[in-house]
Amino acid sequence: MPRRERNIYKRKDGCYEARFIKERDPNGRAKYGAVYARTYSEVKTKLHQEKSKVNENLTPQQSLQSTIVEDLEAYLNNIRSQVKESTFFLYQRYFEKYISPHFKDVQGQLTLDMSQRLVDEFLESGLSVVTVQSIFSFF
Repeated sequence: MPRRERNIYKRKDGCYEARFIKERDPNGRAKYGAVYARTYSEVKTKLHQEKSKVNENLTPQQSLQSTIVEDLEAYLNNIRSQVKESTFFLYQRYFEKYISPHFKDVQGQLTLDMSQRLVDEFLESGLSVVTVQSIFSFF
């Protein structure tokens, strides 16, 4: 069976093994987890469940007492172990240059309306669509 975007392999004993990145250590090396099943579809389902468990741990816990900037900083620190170092620094740069100045004193949760207004403002200021997509890609 050809490999398509997943690390799923058929083992010699006939079972399927799916590997995924659970976390990254401080040096940036990936720590892998694995799930096993008798059929390809079962292991694919288990892989999806495990990946969603890992992603649940990464979502920011926003409260009404904290600002949007504080919540997004916490989120960036959580995903630091999940992405490459260069990607993290790109996200951090976008956050500090574009997001932080707009939401530094705003408390509560980021709404769709707030982010849409910010997108419109970025586009009106002359930023390209690709740049705006990149800015909003990390959250």
